[in-house]
Amino acid sequence: MPLEKSEFSPRVGLAYSINPKTVARSGYGIFWIPNYVSFSLNPLNDMVNGGATTYVGTVDGTHPVNTIALPFPAGISAPPGLSLGTAGTQQFLTQVVQSITEVNPRNHPEGYVQQWNLDLQRDLPAGFFVSAAYVGSKGTHLPQYSQQIDQISDALLAQAASQVDPSLPNPRQNVTLLQPVPNPFLISGQPLALTGPTTTVGQLLRPYPQFTSVQATETNGLGDYKALQARVERRMANGFTVQMAYAWSRAMTETGYLNDSDATLERVISPFDRAHTFVASGLVEVPYGRGRHYGTNASGTTNALLGGWQVGYIFKAQSGAPLGFGNFLFADGMGVGDIMAGEPSVDQWFNVNAFNRVSAQQLVSNVRTQPSRFEDVRGPGYAVLDLSLLKNVSLGGSRQLQFRVEAYNALNRANLQNPNTTTTSTALGTITAQNGLPRQLQLAVKVSF
Repeated sequence: MPLEKSEFSPRVGLAYSINPKTVARSGYGIFWIPNYVSFSLNPLNDMVNGGATTYVGTVDGTHPVNTIALPFPAGISAPPGLSLGTAGTQQFLTQVVQSITEVNPRNHPEGYVQQWNLDLQRDLPAGFFVSAAYVGSKGTHLPQYSQQIDQISDALLAQAASQVDPSLPNPRQNVTLLQPVPNPFLISGQPLALTGPTTTVGQLLRPYPQFTSVQATETNGLGDYKALQARVERRMANGFTVQMAYAWSRAMTETGYLNDSDATLERVISPFDRAHTFVASGLVEVPYGRGRHYGTNASGTTNALLGGWQVGYIFKAQSGAPLGFGNFLFADGMGVGDIMAGEPSVDQWFNVNAFNRVSAQQLVSNVRTQPSRFEDVRGPGYAVLDLSLLKNVSLGGSRQLQFRVEAYNALNRANLQNPNTTTTSTALGTITAQNGLPRQLQLAVKVSF
């Protein structure tokens, strides 16, 4: 793809002093995302350059076969490139690759992000400073990788859904799309496309039945972020400083299709959305030692051991991530409002009875109507406190020695990963992993000169 050289990238900033202690600030900018960044474009990404040579280090887990000195004794497999010609390339794609994902080179405007903010700032007594800001951004022409152009039509999917019969031992046994048929690409016992002697009716009804998937990547995605951000600061004075920040935000994304045949992208809550985020940090001087409130006249030894210490802290807390459940079915009489009924726990984070959990009754060929993620159904939140105790000792001149004792996740809080969301799994709703590490202690010494 050619490199775009005419991208307008303005930056505008304004500030207005309402009075000596109050200032309003605003800013706007456009930031571009080159296509070679969005799609990692380089010759190696072309599938006809995708030859690979496997390194065999051992076959039994104990005895070496090939060595680093001679890793590929039989030589390196050359990528097919253009040497196969049109017919050979087609055969390579249908027999070896089978599933294609390609960048459409014809219409690829480069992505960009607009960012803006409006911030009201105020100085308060005792060295405090507060601000409240509206912050937003919008991404346009973002990359999306799910443009399936080898999809089965909605009419056939609706027919398949109507043929599922829960009363049968195999509810999908009468679904026409799933019926096995001979592979028409099997010539003289050799499959020229697909694999094996049989395939399904649904596969042969695809626009390109010789491929299992044909996806085109585009730059038609959108995304936006809006937030109210508040901040309080106290500058270092009288032995302490503090900073606190809070964000109430919402991030939406349109970078994928809910159904292969959809004409528009699905607008859904972003997987990175965290509705509430709070961060506090600060530094407090222990009020003992020379120049401090207590121990001003401490002896050299006492001051060296007990004086001059500082305590630092960083605390962060945020909401959980929105959850999605794939192509699922609600249980009879249940809806979105029933998912979070009850008290969340590691054994059952949400109401598992809100879902139809019978594997044989799940839909595999249907038009989805439920969103891929739910804004009001979220996993566990996150909170962690990091503490540090430090002391600076002058060694004369510009030399300084610093002792540090640091405790990460000082309260040893068990932050949790998201629960299992596979509705047919026996582990549905359970949490079996920790998000982050348990308490860690670290001692450090630093010399500055």
